[in-house]
Amino acid sequence: MKTFPADFLWGGATAANQVEGAYLEDGKGLSTSDVQPHGVFGEVVERVPGDNGIKDVAIDFYHRYPEDIALFAEMGFNCLRVSIAWTRIYPNGDDAEPNEAGLAFYDKLFDEMAKHNITPLVTLSHYEMPWALVKNYGGWGSREGIGFFERYARTVFSLSLIHISEPTRLGMISYAVFCLKKKKTCVTTSSFWRESLPRLHSGRSYFS
Repeated sequence: MKTFPADFLWGGATAANQVEGAYLEDGKGLSTSDVQPHGVFGEVVERVPGDNGIKDVAIDFYHRYPEDIALFAEMGFNCLRVSIAWTRIYPNGDDAEPNEAGLAFYDKLFDEMAKHNITPLVTLSHYEMPWALVKNYGGWGSREGIGFFERYARTVFSLSLIHISEPTRLGMISYAVFCLKKKKTCVTTSSFWRESLPRLHSGRSYFS
């Protein structure tokens, strides 16, 4: 009977905007996920002081990750796909320097995973980007946005494995959000990606 190889990776997956919570703590900026309380196809709702959303706390992974990682290990995981919140590293996307508190959080997270012999599979972007980049530049529809992403990617590129989750949906959603906000007519998906995807797909990243 055939069996899985000894180095087969058994694991699960999370996404920063779905589990972390702490949506404005330690210097984090607003992401597109933070202004779409009803999901990626829902309306955009600008945040105001005192409001709240379901993902603002989520499962509070930001504060309780040691407990959660221990539970993953108890389940027999030796691999876990996690995503990095772009807005924890560059709160507005175009910041001159990365947010050290955000970098420190992921350093601690990966150290905790190492303690339990869990290999991280890191996603650079999972259905979100800094909201300020959408408002000020047009998100993925802007060449400047690609440059900001490259800087963010290079900042965290020392990680062992990085990818972008479903890039066609990611870009289409952020671009559509921008068009809806500005009441602009969007270019077709095919023409948008014919130009934008090759600019994104570079270096050691890969797409799923």
